[in-house]
Amino acid sequence: MSIFPARLTRGDFAVSVDSLSVEVDARDSVTVIVGTTSGSRPQTLTMAAVGLPDGVTATFSPPLLAAGGSSRLTLVCGSWTPGGIHPVTITATNIDGEAASCFFSLTVAAPEREPGGARVWLHPAGERAQAGFATETRVTVTGGGAVRLAVRDAPAGSRVTFSPTVVYEGGRAVVWIFTAPDTPPGRYPITISATNARGQSGTAVFTLDVATWS
Repeated sequence: MSIFPARLTRGDFAVSVDSLSVEVDARDSVTVIVGTTSGSRPQTLTMAAVGLPDGVTATFSPPLLAAGGSSRLTLVCGSWTPGGIHPVTITATNIDGEAASCFFSLTVAAPEREPGGARVWLHPAGERAQAGFATETRVTVTGGGAVRLAVRDAPAGSRVTFSPTVVYEGGRAVVWIFTAPDTPPGRYPITISATNARGQSGTAVFTLDVATWS
């Protein structure tokens, strides 16, 4: 759902991106710099991205900025994101509902997997949690026969559990990630793997954002 009104009037400011064509691999992330040009008066702009494919999450830093400033747009691509070229619209809107937009193309490269191995899908592919709290994702495995789930690169002091640990082809599992109270804030790419008896495996990356206490 859009955060700006359905009917927009053109603002006296402008918005642009540092690249008109952006490429990213599935299960990876990319950052785009969004710049704005100020108009005839000081105003605060709300940033939004429309047209992202399924499985891609967008985060503006900052999401609100004064006209004339810039924001970093980070796109995190899930393991199930469809490959191809996707047109994305960036819109900046002020408090009066006036807006300016720009466009770029996002090219997603579909993930490769070892022949005969499993393919791992995560939903969601990322979550945000405060230190000391838990978050979860659901794992779906296709191909590879019976596989054993495992995890690596979890934050220090955290605990990860699977239910169940062994999944059969086409099966599902739930993954709980329990962070420690002293887990440092930051972004942690956690790799979840599914390995069969022949040693063939597939992986997916879950992005955990650990937030500071406010």
